[in-house]
Amino acid sequence: MATWSIVRLDCFPQYDGRADVVSRVVWECSDSQNGHSASASALCFVPPPNGAFVPYNQLTQQTVLDWIWANGVDKPSVEARVAQDIERQANPPILVKPLPWS
Repeated sequence: MATWSIVRLDCFPQYDGRADVVSRVVWECSDSQNGHSASASALCFVPPPNGAFVPYNQLTQQTVLDWIWANGVDKPSVEARVAQDIERQANPPILVKPLPWS
């Protein structure tokens, strides 16, 4: 099962009278199976709050994950890509074989 984590939060020090408003999120999705592992990570921009605002010190990882999934990070697609990378490690489509005359 894929594990999602937030690696970094970039913030505006002040925005619209609020302190430490998150603007960018660096995320990672990783998985491992049968001794093989893979991961994907990227940067996601999040829009400024337009209504309910969660102060920085009250944010949870789940809240921020929900933001990235609502702002362009396709969770099923990322998890499928990570699973595919693991499958390719377990069953490589091309093998490097020694030369038969070695």
